Amino acid sequence: HTRNAIHDTIRILKEENAEKCGGIIHSFTENDTTAFQFLDLGFYISFSGIITFKNSILLRKTLNKIPLKSLLIETDSPYLSPVPYRGKENQPAYLLDIAKHILALGFSNNDGVAALAAVVAYSILIKTLSVLEPRILGGVIAGAISAYMFNKFYKIQLPEYLGFFAGKRFVPIISGLSAIFIGLILSFIWPSVAKKIQIFSQWAAYQNPIFAFSLYGLVERALVPFGAALAIWHTAKKENKNKIGSIMVSAALTAFLTGITEPIEFSFILVAPILYIVHAFLAVTLNLQTPGREYDHNNTIIKNNIEIAPYIINALGGKENIKNLDACITRLRITVLEISKVNKIALKDLGAAGIVISGSGIQAVFGTRSENIKTAMDEYIKKV
Repeated sequence: HTRNAIHDTIRILKEENAEKCGGIIHSFTENDTTAFQFLDLGFYISFSGIITFKNSILLRKTLNKIPLKSLLIETDSPYLSPVPYRGKENQPAYLLDIAKHILALGFSNNDGVAALAAVVAYSILIKTLSVLEPRILGGVIAGAISAYMFNKFYKIQLPEYLGFFAGKRFVPIISGLSAIFIGLILSFIWPSVAKKIQIFSQWAAYQNPIFAFSLYGLVERALVPFGAALAIWHTAKKENKNKIGSIMVSAALTAFLTGITEPIEFSFILVAPILYIVHAFLAVTLNLQTPGREYDHNNTIIKNNIEIAPYIINALGGKENIKNLDACITRLRITVLEISKVNKIALKDLGAAGIVISGSGIQAVFGTRSENIKTAMDEYIKKV
């Protein structure tokens, strides 16, 4: 946590090599430039109830630029209660209220009206289902309703005598009405679902907890790596199936045994994020360029780790442009002086499966070669 000392904070973190351990910036209230400096150090950015305040316009714009993988939310109890509890003592349960605000903002181009609509929809939905109290589900549904209604109706034109309620003012109204309708439907569906959840919870907690927790761990550990890997393998072109199969099965086993899921996750996140929804159908229907389905440009330069090092350095704008060089299991992490000198096309031609640029920081995904490539780059830079 830092207050009125942001420049000193960043300077000290850099001097102490904070990027080697990372950290969390608590209750962030600065601008996007500052956020990117923390992200370059490998820090997470955490937002509190302040993000829900009416006057936090610039902070919401900054939020919209933070990668999801680097974003956290917090309550800072007992302080900084979110809307609609502002001024009251904060509590961990209000984390949901921050989440639904952010959900609504994220799907509505960061417009505060969507967040207001989310509060209205959630309040009505929970009142409609007051006996059932599906707070978490209610928050997700309220955020989704308000985001959808904002994108659909924020420009709506009404008859002149209803003109006051046109445009963005219509969004909270239609969101509230929709919440009533959905709440009534859920009142018939949710009791049965909740009862089954309760029965399963009782069984898992008291009758056979060891088996239940083991089953959960097995399914949870296997679902992401094997589900994602098999989907990519299944939709690869015929001539690429053997190659992609060997890559994906290896990555899936690595994820299952060690918990390192980045190789597979990046196959989705960096190549085609929409695959998280329904990969197997969309990959073929929309011809998404996932591993094994990409167009053959015949321009990828295949070189060993030592030979590729100088080419990557040149693609990054030369050794003079490299401020910091590091690597993790699957990617190179580079901080450069001038981002305009970085040649993304050249990096992809050299074999980078994906490239993420945030401020002056670059992450180039070279898979499990990354650490060895980084070593080769360090040695080359020392020689020249």
